[in-house]
Amino acid sequence: MRATRAEALAATVGSRLPSGDVEGLSRLVPPPDAGVTKRWRFRRNVVIFIAHAHGVSQRDLADVFDLPQSRISAIVREIAGALGPGRQTNPRAHPSGAGGK
Repeated sequence: MRATRAEALAATVGSRLPSGDVEGLSRLVPPPDAGVTKRWRFRRNVVIFIAHAHGVSQRDLADVFDLPQSRISAIVREIAGALGPGRQTNPRAHPSGAGGK
């Protein structure tokens, strides 16, 4: 049986997310009637989120994708929110919230 887009995305990307939140990925699939531009933007945003989750700075992502840092920050917050409450959007944040030092 052929996997759905959500299942394919979960299989490809799920293990690379910080918490392995595979169930949340099904909510990240664009609607089936989305046009080419929306699908491209969706894929770009997922790449930005994953890169940020692996420690790439928002400044570097802004340079690579030619976007303002505020837009990169909004993308990361948007996808983290879609994955569910309690998602840590800053990979360098200390778990206690008090800072790493």
